[in-house]
Amino acid sequence: MPRKAVIVSHQADIHAHAVRHELEKLGSLVRVIDLQAFTREFDLATQIKLGSASGMIRDGKTGESLDLASITGLWWRRPFPLTREKVTTSSKLDITIANERRAAIIGSLDAFVRNAFNDLGRSQQAAHKPTQLLRASRIGLKVPDTLITNNPEEAEAFIKSLHGRVVYKMLSGTSLGAYGTRHFKDGDFRHLDRLSTCPAIFQRYVKGAYDLRTIVIGNDVFTGRIDYDETLDTPDTRFVPTKVSPFQLPAEVTEKLVQLVQSFGLVYSAVDMRYSPEDGYVFFESNPEGQFLWIEIEADLPISAAIAQRLLK
Repeated sequence: MPRKAVIVSHQADIHAHAVRHELEKLGSLVRVIDLQAFTREFDLATQIKLGSASGMIRDGKTGESLDLASITGLWWRRPFPLTREKVTTSSKLDITIANERRAAIIGSLDAFVRNAFNDLGRSQQAAHKPTQLLRASRIGLKVPDTLITNNPEEAEAFIKSLHGRVVYKMLSGTSLGAYGTRHFKDGDFRHLDRLSTCPAIFQRYVKGAYDLRTIVIGNDVFTGRIDYDETLDTPDTRFVPTKVSPFQLPAEVTEKLVQLVQSFGLVYSAVDMRYSPEDGYVFFESNPEGQFLWIEIEADLPISAAIAQRLLK
């Protein structure tokens, strides 16, 4: 009987389909489930009785059913929050309906599938930048001097103590578009009062030779070296031309990254670092649902295959 894998993500996610392809090569049946489609394109029936339980998803278009207990592996790739579709005349009731939909489908999948990653609660905790920076530092990874504050005076003192060689970024994502890490400039001092309503993260700028993105999957580690024009003095290489190649981290750095990811109870994470001749390997952040396909393609690394193998483990 073929093994079955489920990837939770939206249908346009090319990362999900890359792993789907690798799973099919291994002979697995695969289904990409978009949580946004629940109640609109598929139904759920979970029954729990004394001594027995069952969970079933039925496709409204094809009539095909998926027994949740038969799923070999589940990847919470991009479990976006359910949209608050306007189904009633009350916005509060629409929010309640969206919350109930999420609790039903996520709770049922979580109840029946043992081999699932990343755990949603642990992933959310691991995404907090203060938590991961402190834990990385305690594990022995180098991290840049950091200040997280909503106090303009604290920020000004921190920036001046580093002679202005500081970058700043958001603590979380935004729906307003890509907002990268930026150099703090002298003209930004007059805007520090905005911190009083919205905190930010400030860090010592690390001038590096190259950046690194490391994908951790259990004990498997894949790293892409990201080369860029050093004269650009950029704090965020997502916005400049780069060249990516496969890279082998020192064993002690690899071990610490695996330890960091596993300390949160995670299987997968994408870690960003920079190598500096002065500071060595400097940890920036860890992204529990971070992107990997560009690294896989440009550095020719078998990341999708490793995820597929983990799902069928």
